Amino acid sequence: MNNIKLADQGACTGCGACSGICPQRCISLTEDIEGFLYPVIDLETCIGCGMCERACPVLKSYPCALCSDVYAAKCKSEQIREESSSGGLFTVLSEWIISQGGVIYGAGFDDELRIVHKSVSSANELAELRGSKYVQSRTENTFCEVKKLLKKGTKVLYSGTPCQIQGLKGFLKDEYDNLICIDVVCHGTASPKVYKKYLEFLSVTFGKKIKKIYFRRKDEGWKKFSFVAEFEDGTEYRGNLLKDPYLRGFILNLYLRPCCYHCKANNFRSKSDITLADFWGIEDIAPSFYDEKGISLIMINSNNGKRIFDEIKSSIQYRSVSLQDALAGNPAIKISPALNKKRKRFFNQLDKMPVAELIESCLAPDLKNRINVILYRFLHYRKK
Repeated sequence: MNNIKLADQGACTGCGACSGICPQRCISLTEDIEGFLYPVIDLETCIGCGMCERACPVLKSYPCALCSDVYAAKCKSEQIREESSSGGLFTVLSEWIISQGGVIYGAGFDDELRIVHKSVSSANELAELRGSKYVQSRTENTFCEVKKLLKKGTKVLYSGTPCQIQGLKGFLKDEYDNLICIDVVCHGTASPKVYKKYLEFLSVTFGKKIKKIYFRRKDEGWKKFSFVAEFEDGTEYRGNLLKDPYLRGFILNLYLRPCCYHCKANNFRSKSDITLADFWGIEDIAPSFYDEKGISLIMINSNNGKRIFDEIKSSIQYRSVSLQDALAGNPAIKISPALNKKRKRFFNQLDKMPVAELIESCLAPDLKNRINVILYRFLHYRKK
């Protein structure tokens, strides 16, 4: 019998490092009643080597850090910006890696519209990874794939949430000059089960099969937060932050993963090379640089990050800003989301009533005032 003990359910991020590194393949990621993945160890197969414990980022202590350079930036290509959630910097960074014969990993959709990490190696495929996904993605076998590529000398860009980058770093153990890690300023990761139920709700409500999902389509403006479900017949459902139940429940922290409420990977603790976000508040900081097509916030955290940023400067427009300016519009850089008091009630009733109706009931009656506060935080520069 062994004494292997992984992170408890309230702290586990579901990154998959433990499962990927296990030499016996005796750790499986299993969905709990809330729809989040957690590791389950087959104790009869486990040899007690402890590799899973050493890889787990939650069982380690990561000091807070500071980024070296902070910029407001936007891609010079209007088409790329239009197809991106903010300023298109992820695409520009990825295209440079691909031009060097590299591979890009990021969150995209599978055939069942689940959010999974996948790889692309050509610029034409990058559209699969663009845009925000307000659901926790499955890292699948990508950590193992990345390690093999790195050992062959291939350049790899891996993008994900801060906890996913922590997981990858814990899995790899060694540092690689040919690896660029990009994390995104994360509001929290929503339950895949809630997302799945919401898509089922939309399909039943409209009597049509969904072909494609956009969490942040910008054809009505960068700040509209348009959630769009495109149906097979060409019609679509569209809801913004004030009208769409799924977006409202996500922004108001109703169904985030338990560890998100006390995040151990924010505040530059992921050891990523570059951190990306929407630059909320840029209209007040640099009015002449702002437009409604989307502006990225890019924070450089390492020498590797600085080198690749220097390589892409000719493809972007950028302005140097202070970290204080960045924090004012993006408090999630350092601060974890607050626990929604209705979260327990929500998951207790998730399998008992329609998900949209349940979200509405949990957010009422103070929904309007709370949404106004959230909108103010997201869309306006909060001057101190």
